[in-house]
Amino acid sequence: MKRILYVCLSLFLLVSCEVLENVELKAENNLIETIPVRIAQTTNIAELFDFTNTINIHSGDFVQYKDKVTALQISVISYKFIDFKGDNNGSISSGNLKLDAVEIAKMTDVNISTASAEGTVFKVTDVAKLNQVASSFLDDSDVIVSLKGAVLSEAASMDFKVEVRIEMMATLKE
Repeated sequence: MKRILYVCLSLFLLVSCEVLENVELKAENNLIETIPVRIAQTTNIAELFDFTNTINIHSGDFVQYKDKVTALQISVISYKFIDFKGDNNGSISSGNLKLDAVEIAKMTDVNISTASAEGTVFKVTDVAKLNQVASSFLDDSDVIVSLKGAVLSEAASMDFKVEVRIEMMATLKE
């Protein structure tokens, strides 16, 4: 009888350890990156601009899971203009926002002062684009954020920031 009890207990422990080995955890993280932008006063002709920053997946809450991320799902990427100072009529006549090679937004005739004052949040929910950015993070923990285009700022220079927010869920192997 004792022998059967030991065998059953051993099998239970063996199965329990195997189940625990395959446990996957989920962790949420919101990455926020701010791109500072300074535009000199223009003279009736749109000036080209190009600003970049790097986002690392292992910042924020994910720093403790550095080598454990096995999958990544991004629910939304958003951006907004903040801390505006300068020409209230200044605008991005054409531009784009990219995360690595993925164009997440095209901009046409965006009045930066108005967007900043109103707190306008531009959201990207295109699943294909979100999945491409997630793949970029998994391939390399750094993703380059770039803001490029043409801007008009005839009355004065402009200073502002572009805040990019990425809301994601990671699957972690324990």
